[in-house]
Amino acid sequence: MKKTNLLKTGLIALSLGLSAISCGSDGNTDIFETPQGPVQDPMVDPTGVTQSAEINIAFDSSLPEGEQRTGTFFALATGEAGGKVNGRVQFTSDRDMRRLYITRTLPGGEPEPFADFDELDSKQIRQATKPDGSIDLDGDRKNAFDFTFELDVPTNATDGETIYNFWATSGRGDFTDPSKRLLVGVGTIEVKIGTANVTKELIKFNGLELKAALADGSSSTFASFFDLTRTYKINEGADFSAFWDFGYFFDGSTSEASIYSTNSYPSLVDIVSISNAEKTEGEEDITRDDLKKTYFKINSEINFSEVTVTQIEALTVSSSNSQNIVDLSDGDVLEFLSDSGRKGLIEVVRIEGGAGSNGRITLNVIQLPANPIMNGSNM
Repeated sequence: MKKTNLLKTGLIALSLGLSAISCGSDGNTDIFETPQGPVQDPMVDPTGVTQSAEINIAFDSSLPEGEQRTGTFFALATGEAGGKVNGRVQFTSDRDMRRLYITRTLPGGEPEPFADFDELDSKQIRQATKPDGSIDLDGDRKNAFDFTFELDVPTNATDGETIYNFWATSGRGDFTDPSKRLLVGVGTIEVKIGTANVTKELIKFNGLELKAALADGSSSTFASFFDLTRTYKINEGADFSAFWDFGYFFDGSTSEASIYSTNSYPSLVDIVSISNAEKTEGEEDITRDDLKKTYFKINSEINFSEVTVTQIEALTVSSSNSQNIVDLSDGDVLEFLSDSGRKGLIEVVRIEGGAGSNGRITLNVIQLPANPIMNGSNM
């Protein structure tokens, strides 16, 4: 199955046209309501909805740890390709919920940010959507919300299921790691399309180019395994740096061309200070602990161009390995394991220019798709 990036391209940008449910104070009440207010009838069938699905999750900090999240975490709806399914989500919490995260996993694919609500205009999008693509929760919705919306069943999906995950956080969360600042959730709505299982295929991306780091943070040095279609400048701010998995570093005096986990990136470039200085007004600062850890090891035996799913699954890289690989050369192949459990291979295609503005490395990446969450009560 060909990898789709339609939703990933909108992960960390307000300007790419994502449509989201407005949670701001603009008076919009057609979708979001507290449990005490009116709610769209989940059984309404105006456009071919075949069945509704509801999840209802509460967080109570007074309960013992491990028992604080209660309710219905999973719901199943049956649908047909090209149709729609009504999904109802109800969250309550005795602590303020700050952001709502929604992902969709297509048959054979992996979780991608989902905010496809076309009925709201761009003004509401800007009010509701945070820079990371999550939905801002403010006002009364910090402690309770109840909304119903239509989940599209893609017309080009083969038999299988589409998985939607929902969770609310106490601050900036992470689409790739639902446990980060998790407050309510993770809830799951599964939309069935037929009965056949869809085999996952490897995700392959060629020609990822990372620039050697510049001290002022202006170089496109970092990447995220979640979306390899773009790279990130260090000075893009704290809204983004917590999502990077790894970056390129060149030290001409010692380690030469190197790949580093964001968390272990050399202090010669102060990611934390640069990011916090350039963050969006009102957003939280990041700390070193917010930066992702990724682990690497050299693999000198595997044939990168012919690798299989079974071989990727069998890779032995673990958290006991290093968060960096130094002295890289053209043709090197690295195993990697990310903070969020992504596993795969990186091939060094070409190293050019050393340090400075002309320095760069070109990489090919192969990885397994990430899995959606099917049992949120285990979080």
